Amino acid sequence: MKKERHFPWPLVWAAEWGAMLLCCALCVFVPLWVQPYSVAQGACLYGVVPLAGLACAYASVRRGVHGLLAWIPPVGALCVVYALFVGTLPTGGSCAAAFLAGLLGGAAGVEKNRRKK
Repeated sequence: MKKERHFPWPLVWAAEWGAMLLCCALCVFVPLWVQPYSVAQGACLYGVVPLAGLACAYASVRRGVHGLLAWIPPVGALCVVYALFVGTLPTGGSCAAAFLAGLLGGAAGVEKNRRKK
């Protein structure tokens, strides 16, 4: 039987933050070079960021991060990057989409961990 590597959960959570910050930064800058801007921005903020948040939350919960902590980086990274580069907070819809996707990813990871045992 193959032994699974075990990483400390703070390291995994920091990696989730890093991945989400990079994803959100790309999603803020990519629409600047694509026309029409509003379609690209909507696709990034309402599509790419929530999907990345879902995947990151799922992966971090599978690696040992508590399910209630896993949803914070998708929303937090979006707010931090948007505030740094745009100067305002993102709309409530994109934050809600990131929150729900992170919550769903965390819940899926918890369920997968429960079934594994």
